[in-house]
Amino acid sequence: SEGSPYRVRLCDGKTLWAGPDFAGELGEAPGFSTGGLAMGPNGLAYVTSNVGNGSFAYIKSSFGADARGRLSAYNVSTGQLVWRQEQTMPANNAPSVGSLDGSGSRLSVVVALGANAMFPDPVAEASGHYIDGTPVAWYTELRAFDAATGEPTAWRFEPPPHRKPQAEGDSFPDHICLPDAWSNGAIDARGTYFVGHMSGNIFALRDIDGDGTLNMDEASGEVTSYYGGRCYQGSPAIAPGMLVAAPCDGMHVFLGE
Repeated sequence: SEGSPYRVRLCDGKTLWAGPDFAGELGEAPGFSTGGLAMGPNGLAYVTSNVGNGSFAYIKSSFGADARGRLSAYNVSTGQLVWRQEQTMPANNAPSVGSLDGSGSRLSVVVALGANAMFPDPVAEASGHYIDGTPVAWYTELRAFDAATGEPTAWRFEPPPHRKPQAEGDSFPDHICLPDAWSNGAIDARGTYFVGHMSGNIFALRDIDGDGTLNMDEASGEVTSYYGGRCYQGSPAIAPGMLVAAPCDGMHVFLGE
């Protein structure tokens, strides 16, 4: 919950090293996060966590209020912090590590950001505003960083805001999933990043022309999506010629050409 990783030996459970204690500005506290850790082939472990403000930071951060995410890279052998990037939105998913150009020559770390949707609120959904006047709009984004240095890259994606209080398909009394804003992501050998979203879409993002950015023009083919009507929690799974995604109430199987 504090964003501090541990290296534990499987044969006997011994802790080989523990990450540093939480460090933040005055008035900050570790915020609750369902983020995680991803190992890179370069000897670094990448960790997502959140930072909140005030005495209720843990609770606020779980909903995204007054919270921001962190992406940290640690040396797997020593536990030393190598670099850290502060984010402007909560980080509630494990990062993804891979080559976004398909060459394998440059590793990137992709982090999915955004506050999680809440329970259904029919009044707010109909009016477009919560009772305090706040607009119903969940803003999210995907960002990529150089895996070695932590420097931001130009690879970035922001879908339209989700304008329902709840994630797509959630409804009372017994059809509640309460997922994170994004599922965990997966990167294939060609550099395509697959990820599910609270809007009920699964996205496939690929820098086809190799310019380091994502072209939002539909004709470019760099950003494609499939709407299945239900939000996502788990990570897409990749097999030769196949992508399998599991939204909150089923499974979608996509076959390659």
